[in-house]
Amino acid sequence: MPTTGLGRFLNVVAVGITDVVSAPARLLLRVSGGWAVSADTLHAFYDLRVEPYSFDILWFLAGADLERRRRKLKHVHVVIVLDGSDRDGAGEADVTAQLGDQERQWRVKSILVDSASLLPACSGLTLCTGRAQARFLARAAAHVYPHGYRVAFPVAHNPKDVVEAGKEGAPVAVLKSPDQARAYVGQWIADRFEGRRPVSITLRESSLSEPRNSNIQAWIQFAQRIQCRGYAPIFVRDTEAALRPANPVFDGQILFHEGPWNPLLRMALYESCFLNLGVNNGPCAMGWLNDAVRYLTFKMQVPGLPATSDAAFRVRGMEPGESLPFAGPAQKWVWEDDELDVISREFDLACREIGELDARSRAEGRDRCV
Repeated sequence: MPTTGLGRFLNVVAVGITDVVSAPARLLLRVSGGWAVSADTLHAFYDLRVEPYSFDILWFLAGADLERRRRKLKHVHVVIVLDGSDRDGAGEADVTAQLGDQERQWRVKSILVDSASLLPACSGLTLCTGRAQARFLARAAAHVYPHGYRVAFPVAHNPKDVVEAGKEGAPVAVLKSPDQARAYVGQWIADRFEGRRPVSITLRESSLSEPRNSNIQAWIQFAQRIQCRGYAPIFVRDTEAALRPANPVFDGQILFHEGPWNPLLRMALYESCFLNLGVNNGPCAMGWLNDAVRYLTFKMQVPGLPATSDAAFRVRGMEPGESLPFAGPAQKWVWEDDELDVISREFDLACREIGELDARSRAEGRDRCV
């Protein structure tokens, strides 16, 4: 991933030489019938030499689907490429570079692999344990994403492509939970809340970049406040904290214990809730990239942390202080910390907006309320 002019020039030369050398092998694969490649499928390579072990894969999936539609293809086949030689993931600037090997392996299975099922157009997934296997797939594939990807010279996706397309009106919030996940979560809600409107609260309780973590005391107070108003708050704890000894602060609160371990059930919960709240965190992108999820995301920035700096947002095509350009009604980024007064104020504003939306929807025969 060269940054200097000379490095970029040498990269172009090296890629060209590689393409020329590998051309006979690619041609042989396509004409021999040894590997049947569907002409209507986009092979999307999430290469862990340049991509993080995180929920960033959600943006990757949205970008792959955008490219699929641009090329008028039917399916996306996700290819996750493990990398045994470079243990730095997407580089030292990414927080997942601090993870140990066991944690990375866990994230591959429980985040990356499972999240692929949130893309309706995903027809399959290959987990490449070696780069030779990935090279075989890349040579045989008729359509490859990201643009310019080579196994020898991997390219990372950029969420900016999705954001810019959303600005132009393209449908990019395309992630959904499977029908069966919604059925399971719908039954879970029906058995507990007797018609009360569920409100999810996603907590960040990570040992990575701790200043970004949730203000748990404020969220508990908020949950108690809206319980008195007939809502049903549901806490989704951070995976890192989910199996710790029971914290007395959550006494009397409902916890969705399955959410930290299963992205499909987590997404189904978000789709089933009246409103979803939390701080800027990887799983919140499930709501950002799903047009059926109402959300409020707080604490978008933390001073002094590069991952939430103005530059970090702008390189992704996002403008600090604003919500996503393709955000719909009751979908908002709040650029203030998760203090009780701020949370309550934004919740009330969203409720009023949803009330107006619901009244309009009922008038049109489309009740959008949960």
